[in-house]
Amino acid sequence: MGRRKRIHTKPTEIDWRDIPVSQRPRNLQFPFGIYFKTWQYLRWYLLLLLPVIFGMVAVWIRREGLFRTVGTFVLGAGVALALFITLCSRIQTSNWGTYFRSTEPVRYWLGVAVAAGFYVLFGVVGGYFIHWR
Repeated sequence: MGRRKRIHTKPTEIDWRDIPVSQRPRNLQFPFGIYFKTWQYLRWYLLLLLPVIFGMVAVWIRREGLFRTVGTFVLGAGVALALFITLCSRIQTSNWGTYFRSTEPVRYWLGVAVAAGFYVLFGVVGGYFIHWR
């Protein structure tokens, strides 16, 4: 009995571009570790984290408590990571679908604008204006 050839069923980026948007997988999982292997990518993410860190310091100076201080950083860093991965991979994936920068630029940049809006709301502005007393 001979060995059967293994058929690869995992689609690649090239295969996804040929599939209509309605049939593409949604909420893809990206191995974000590959973007932090070089200093070039890491420094851009750290630059995105600067306003988040300043916002966290602003919450800590107002003595809002450890939970709110750490929560501000975690939420801002998570949104910054989502924005960073979307920009680096040139693939925007959400509940709306999966869009590529090269083939669907309008939908891609709309998704980037939503992620950037959440980054500004939670990462940049949130730390400066959070005051729940």
